[in-house]
Amino acid sequence: MKKNIRQDLKFLFNLAAGLTLALGFAAFTPQNAAAQTAMVTNNFVAYPDATKPSPTPDLSSAYQCQIDPKYYPNDGTDDYKAAGGMPFSGTKHDRSFYNGADVSPSNSSEDQWVKAALIEFDQPTANNNPTTGTNKYRYPNHCLTICGEVTCSNPVRQVQPPEGSSAGTMYQGSGSFPIQTVLFEIFKYQKNANPYNPDSAPPIRTIALYPAQEKIDNAMCRGVGAYKIMLNGEFKGGGSCCECCKDDGTVDLDGDCGNKKRGAVDFLVPDGISDAGTACKDTCTKFNPTNVQFDKEACINGETRLRFCAPWDGAYEIDGEFGKSNGQFGYRTTISSKWPGDGVSTSDVDIQHTIVYPGNQQIPIQVDVTN
Repeated sequence: MKKNIRQDLKFLFNLAAGLTLALGFAAFTPQNAAAQTAMVTNNFVAYPDATKPSPTPDLSSAYQCQIDPKYYPNDGTDDYKAAGGMPFSGTKHDRSFYNGADVSPSNSSEDQWVKAALIEFDQPTANNNPTTGTNKYRYPNHCLTICGEVTCSNPVRQVQPPEGSSAGTMYQGSGSFPIQTVLFEIFKYQKNANPYNPDSAPPIRTIALYPAQEKIDNAMCRGVGAYKIMLNGEFKGGGSCCECCKDDGTVDLDGDCGNKKRGAVDFLVPDGISDAGTACKDTCTKFNPTNVQFDKEACINGETRLRFCAPWDGAYEIDGEFGKSNGQFGYRTTISSKWPGDGVSTSDVDIQHTIVYPGNQQIPIQVDVTN
C-alpha cells in the first residue's frame, strides 16, 4: 500500500514538473518574445547652456525651461533653445550631474552637490557674464526642465508560413503604437522616504502629458514593415523591410528587395501593395528621421527612443498657495498605453512603467532659493 502511494505521488510530481516545464517553454515562444514593449529607461533634468560655440541657445528670454510645442517631443536637435526643440541627456544641457565652469556669477562652486540640478531663484533672474557684461538668464536660475526617455521595442514577428509551403520563415510587420500618457510625479525627500512608494514619498506636484490625444506623430513607437514573396500563388519567402533600406533611408530597388532581381516573382504585403520597394518606403523613412543616416540596427530591433519633458519652476501648493520651499526633490516618470491592435500586425498594447529621478550618478533636484 505504501509503495503504491509513493508511486502515485511520484507520478503526480513528474506530471506537475512536466506541466511547469511546458508552460515555461510556452512563455518564451518567439511570438511572446517579440511583443510590443515600451519602458522608461532614463530620467534627467536640463537647462540651456550657452557657453559653446555657435549655434548656441538664446538666453535673452526669461522662461528658458519652456518648450516650443511644434518641436515636441522629438525633433532630433540638441541645441533645443536655439532650434525650439528638446534637450538630450548626457549633453551640455543635462544638469543631472553638473560640475562644469558656471556661466552665472552667482554660483562659482564646482561641487555637484552645490550646483547640479539646481533651482536658485524664486523668479527669472538675469545676470551679467563676467566676460561680456551682458544680461542673460543663465543657469542656475528659477526653473528646470524635467525629462523622461522612453525606449520602445517593436520588431517584425516570425510567424508560421502557409501549410504546404517549402519556405522556412514568414515575417509579419509590426504596427506603430503611441505613448498615451506621461505622468511626472514630483516629491520632496523626507526622512525614510522610498521614492517608488507614493505613500512614503507622496507627490507634491503632478504634471501630465497626453501626446496621443495631441496627435503628435513623432511620439509614436514606430512599427517595422515586412514583405513576402509569392510565385504562382505559393509563398516563397520574405523578410523585414529593414533589409530593403539604403544608408540614406531610401529603398534599395536594385538589391534583393527590388523587382529587377526577382523576375516573375511578385511582391505582396498585407496592405496589397505589389512592389516591396514601395511597401518598405515608409519603414526606411521612419528610421532615418533626421535624413542623415538610416539606423539599420534600430530598425531590425524595432527600437524607438522618445523624450518627454515638462518645465518645473520648483513651485507647489503650500498652505493653499503655490510657492517654493528649500530642499531636495525627485520625481517619478510613469508611461502608460492601452492601445487596441488590429489583430494582424499589431497586438493589443497594455503598458505601464515607472522609474525615479535621481538615478545612477544623478543629483536630486535642489531648491535653494536666495531671492
